[in-house]
Amino acid sequence: MESFINDVKPELREIVLALHENLLEFEPNFEHKKAWSGYSYKIGDNYSVLLVEYKDHIQAMIMRGIMLDDPKKNLEGRGVNTRHIKYHSLEDVSQKDLIPFLEQQRKLYDSGVTWK
Repeated sequence: MESFINDVKPELREIVLALHENLLEFEPNFEHKKAWSGYSYKIGDNYSVLLVEYKDHIQAMIMRGIMLDDPKKNLEGRGVNTRHIKYHSLEDVSQKDLIPFLEQQRKLYDSGVTWK
């Protein structure tokens, strides 16, 4: 995580650290590492989230996001399988809670759905 944090713009580091802490609090057994264009979190073979830095925000890409309920309309995107949440500030981390989506995702994975 340290190498990813060091590569992130200073003004976005607090957001990444807050998301990282929330993710590990939700699932202490997440395997996490630098991957693709960001920082990934997975359990076994199932990827859960990819944090990606953009010009002015951090994006949390949620695998199987297309299958998740989103009553507050926090999820964005038109990908085949993923949806994402944009975090422009530390305040966004508490207002756009990622964990309810991961709880739904876990139920999908437990039922046999995979990230692929």
